[in-house]
Amino acid sequence: MTEKVKIKIYSSPDCSYCYVVKDYLSHQGIGFEEIDLYEQPEKRQEMEEISKQKNIPVLIINDEIIIGWKKEKIDEALKKYGTI
Repeated sequence: MTEKVKIKIYSSPDCSYCYVVKDYLSHQGIGFEEIDLYEQPEKRQEMEEISKQKNIPVLIINDEIIIGWKKEKIDEALKKYGTI
């Protein structure tokens, strides 16, 4: 049985790697929740507490945290849930 995957991405419109991550997931047909830190600046502290980082993008794939565009880590996390 495949566990449902929940993806949250903390991003901003001036982050090129944020676009790469979102485009990659979209082309794979994988949905995600985007938290735009320009539109929701109050979420930055939440992101920093979760990731222990100030850099974006920050992806949370179920409970796994991935910082930055790391395709191999993203794919590895998605494979655990039968998403790719």
